[in-house]
Amino acid sequence: MVELRTLTVTHMAEPNKRLLLVQTADEILDFSEVTHFYRASRSVIEYGGDHSFVGYDRWLPVIADFLALSR
Repeated sequence: MVELRTLTVTHMAEPNKRLLLVQTADEILDFSEVTHFYRASRSVIEYGGDHSFVGYDRWLPVIADFLALSR
């Protein structure tokens, strides 16, 4: 854990090049902390779900568009 803490990022470079997909019932990440950190990035926030982002396949066109624009 000590080594992991040394990798903590406090400032995100180029937030416009990030796409956040998070669900509020994520058992690993606190979605409120994640959404705060990614506040300048494009975000998809869904109620419920879990860490695997249940139903992510519905967002594949959005992900593909985002990746195509990020080149």
